[in-house]
Amino acid sequence: MHNILFIVVACLVFASEASAQAFWELYNTGNSGIPDNWVNALAAGSDDRLWVGTETGLALLEAGSWTNFTSSSSGLPDNAIRSLAVEPGGEALWVGTFLGGLARYDGSVWEVWNTANSPLPENFIRDIWVEHEGRVWLGTPAGLALKEGDTWTVWNTSNSDLPGNNVPSVHIDPDGTPWVGTINSGIARFNGKGWENWTIANSDLVDNTILDIARDTAGNLWLATPAGGLIIMTPEADFLTFSTVNSDIPDNEIARIAFDPEQRGLLGMTAAGLVQFDGTTWTVYDSLSTGLPDNRVRALLVAPDSSVWVGMFQGGLAYWKPADTVLGLPQVPLSAVLHVYPNPIRAGQLLQVSQPGSGAVFSGEGLLYNEQGQCLARSRLLPGEPFPVPHDLAPGTYVFAAQCPDRTLKTLLVLLP
Repeated sequence: MHNILFIVVACLVFASEASAQAFWELYNTGNSGIPDNWVNALAAGSDDRLWVGTETGLALLEAGSWTNFTSSSSGLPDNAIRSLAVEPGGEALWVGTFLGGLARYDGSVWEVWNTANSPLPENFIRDIWVEHEGRVWLGTPAGLALKEGDTWTVWNTSNSDLPGNNVPSVHIDPDGTPWVGTINSGIARFNGKGWENWTIANSDLVDNTILDIARDTAGNLWLATPAGGLIIMTPEADFLTFSTVNSDIPDNEIARIAFDPEQRGLLGMTAAGLVQFDGTTWTVYDSLSTGLPDNRVRALLVAPDSSVWVGMFQGGLAYWKPADTVLGLPQVPLSAVLHVYPNPIRAGQLLQVSQPGSGAVFSGEGLLYNEQGQCLARSRLLPGEPFPVPHDLAPGTYVFAAQCPDRTLKTLLVLLP
């Protein structure tokens, strides 16, 4: 049996009915300083600094405040950000753009490299891997580039046996071995002399396009594909495939893969939200089950503090928050003491409140709070009468409380757009 590490995302599962209690803190152009709801890239800096690459600029979220950078207000060469990476142990940020090439920002000075002033083969930087300040790997539509100080090395199909020029994903092993995922040409590894290549034609790989690569502690490579589902490549170069044909994965289109410090993993789906796989069960965290505003994940980051950040195509930025951090909610399955339906719900709809098992309707008072503890609505809870959710509430996560003569019970309520 191959040594496959199947990873349980315990940071997200805090009760047997986790998906019903999961929720997000949302950042969008309507409630924050983020410049665009289209988020393509994320990177974690020091001191809980979060870099956010959007379609119309770069943003820094620090201590609850936003700082935005655009080509008109800074040395950023292009507002359409495609990739981000922070130097290990440093403060400098590397930025890959759609049309403006590569940039480095050290907090005060911007440096820019493009096809006009350097050997960079293409101004579209699809992926960045920074080993340290002087060694930066770049995936482009025109090949793989390595920047070592002032020296550049470029691999393409014309000057090497790299199997394809369009490189959306780069992964560097701890020993320095580079791996690249290509568009339509499989996955390749540089062995010091040339490129070893695995494709549909010469292996059990089921999709020749590899959008993201991540390695677990057992040595397996997790590969994100746009049509073949999740592929796990073992150290023996065998391929295990999990698709809608042979598993309960909700979709075969995967955009991003990430691991937290305890080596628990997540899949960012192209159109199916966030997915957890524990080796047996697939758990979906999407707009239907948790109120994620957009199921089209474009960026996924597990920060050093294990917090999970999701960038979406049009939904902005979402931050996963454990439910027990909000208003002192108990660390037990909340549905065991209070049931509200439907949940998620939309503003203006009617909320039914009952006690699971008995179906008894609470008599007392219903109260709706935001995450800061401010009461936004209250209404008597009478047998057979629902709680009216106000029409003017924004999408997001709220706390519903049923206040009875002898106790007050709370649960999370997600409002959909």
